[in-house]
Amino acid sequence: MDAVEARLGFTSLCVETWGYYDYLQKLEDAQDERLLMWWGGGQPGKNQSQGEDYHGPVIESLSVLRRRDPIAYAHKMRNALKPFSLDKGGFTRMTDLLLWTGALDVDARPERRLSDRALARILHDINSTRTPRQHWVGDLTTGEWLNLRNCDRIQKEEAKISKALRDNKYELPTVASFDPKEANAGGFTPIVSDHGSYTAIWKSGTADDDEEEEEEDGSGSEDDSEEDKPPPSKKPKPSRSSLDSSGDGTTTL
Repeated sequence: MDAVEARLGFTSLCVETWGYYDYLQKLEDAQDERLLMWWGGGQPGKNQSQGEDYHGPVIESLSVLRRRDPIAYAHKMRNALKPFSLDKGGFTRMTDLLLWTGALDVDARPERRLSDRALARILHDINSTRTPRQHWVGDLTTGEWLNLRNCDRIQKEEAKISKALRDNKYELPTVASFDPKEANAGGFTPIVSDHGSYTAIWKSGTADDDEEEEEEDGSGSEDDSEEDKPPPSKKPKPSRSSLDSSGDGTTTL
């Protein structure tokens, strides 16, 4: 549940920043690792009760999959941390995710939907003259799309946003800066790349950090530098023939 709420918060931030249509375009036109910026999983399991309001796609419980198909279970677990493998079977489009999870429901609790500001930016785009891709907007005469258009609260917010955009005074959302103390929380592990370097970490600029980095990469250490030097070459021992040879060209028998 925490992951789902965090995803809603992050999605709200993106929609508030770029607008609904531009955000979807950025997601769908990305051809690289930027696709990892959003998580498409989080559907209820087939054997879990999520209430009567959810009618979207479901996923199979891992415990059920293990009993039914051990090989498929082992394959899923082996590839779980590979890029783009975690979301296999998940939502393939952001619009589907928003609709099926109730994120567009203006009457839902705040933690279960997008922010009012994000919903207002969605309303702003669907009311504009811009032509969206077909799957970006559903039937505006029914369901959550109609409720969004008719919501007085969202209409008022959209009017303020529309004026701010026209006047070039729209304020972008902000987030709190990362606090290094958060890394000390139990169970926190920084994400590292295949090469062992952190994918995102703060820079403190302290001498202690510099020393730790030197110890990790093997640089700046006298012991390491000594070990890296090749051993001194040994002089070859003279052969018997050379010992028996004299300087005048005669050989002692």
